[in-house]
Amino acid sequence: PTSPDDRRRRLRREVRGLGFAGDQRSRWGPGGWAISVGPAILNRGSVNTCVRHNSGSIVDLSFGSPAVARRVQGWRVLVGVETLSDHRYIRFDVSAPPSIRPNSVGPSAPQQDGPRWALGRLDKEALELATLAVSWLPASEGPVRVEQEAEWFGVSMSDVCDAAMPRALRRPPRREVYWWSAELAQLRASCVASCRRCARHRRRRIRSQNHEDQERQLYGLYKEAKRALRVAIHRAKVAARREFLETLDADPWGRPHRLVFNKLRSAAPPLSQSLRPDLLANVVAVLFPATEYTTPPPMAPTGVASSSLSAGDIPEVSPAEMRTAVFRLRGKNTAPGLDGIPGTAWLLALVHLGPRLRSLFFACMVQGAIPARWKTGKLVLLKKEGRPAESPSAYRPIVLLDEIAKLFERILHARLVEHLERVGPNLADNQFGFR
Repeated sequence: PTSPDDRRRRLRREVRGLGFAGDQRSRWGPGGWAISVGPAILNRGSVNTCVRHNSGSIVDLSFGSPAVARRVQGWRVLVGVETLSDHRYIRFDVSAPPSIRPNSVGPSAPQQDGPRWALGRLDKEALELATLAVSWLPASEGPVRVEQEAEWFGVSMSDVCDAAMPRALRRPPRREVYWWSAELAQLRASCVASCRRCARHRRRRIRSQNHEDQERQLYGLYKEAKRALRVAIHRAKVAARREFLETLDADPWGRPHRLVFNKLRSAAPPLSQSLRPDLLANVVAVLFPATEYTTPPPMAPTGVASSSLSAGDIPEVSPAEMRTAVFRLRGKNTAPGLDGIPGTAWLLALVHLGPRLRSLFFACMVQGAIPARWKTGKLVLLKKEGRPAESPSAYRPIVLLDEIAKLFERILHARLVEHLERVGPNLADNQFGFR
């Protein structure tokens, strides 16, 4: 398995490599071996990848196997980015292989799991104004139509979110590293400015008599700025690490724990989008077997008609019940449902839309109906460790519902618990709650 032929066969699949062409030859392997693998050069253009004081060259090479080279896009050299080195950063994108590519490909393809909003850029004042404007719209006369009213809430809240915050991009921007600070940002800006002044001076066609002296002076200032930035980064890393170690015992589940797990967490697409279509269909068919619809038996006691309850027997949803259900939205950062509306938006919007939503909940109870969109969720598959990937038992399903459906569920849950405790029969002593 470690023979050159075996390694060559593996490299022909999907491999990419980057390196310095002026490095030792032994690191690149024996002569002729790389050519026999059949790699393709990924470099594009004629921009220098290594820039020194008086010269520049293209010595940083990117190779990829033919399977990878066909999926490489946007290979470029980042010219205006400070690297604290003579070598410049190289960036390129690699698209997903056809076996795990989602149904929609391309940068303009719509997302399959519904819209998303950038909650970190929420404008609370704009959301309140948009919610107030929506609340002025009159409701339809007559009995509440639960399907139509639920659709109105979904469309209206989507418009409110669009007015209060931008849509989230498919790839969120990278966060600042934990040791970054405003002082480092200022030093980096100064370093980049010194580098650009030196580069502009070097590109001048009309040169004065002391051109070389000025160039040496500017390059010296650039080296000093680069050295100051490098030293400041080292000190910031040491100080941040010391701070993390000091707070580890006091808060073991705080920032150090989140930092480690964010580092270890993969950035792969959801399993429901990355699995092969045939495997995904098999997993869903096993986890959710298709059975014939059966009518559940009546739950009313013997001798009591199921239609004996009237609208007057069902109490309306009170503001206190709504506040209790909404209270759980505070401080939560869970994934939203298929509509993408975050819980924070509902928390702020219900200040003006609360009475109308309570009327909808009450109508659902009286009519014994739940809107179809509240029963439609987003399927998320979680991989179980130690199970074969081709087996449906290796995946645990979770269905994410919309936040408005969760609010209705909490109100129903509270009423059922109150009825069991007050009227009975109550739950057994060895049963702790239910869903």
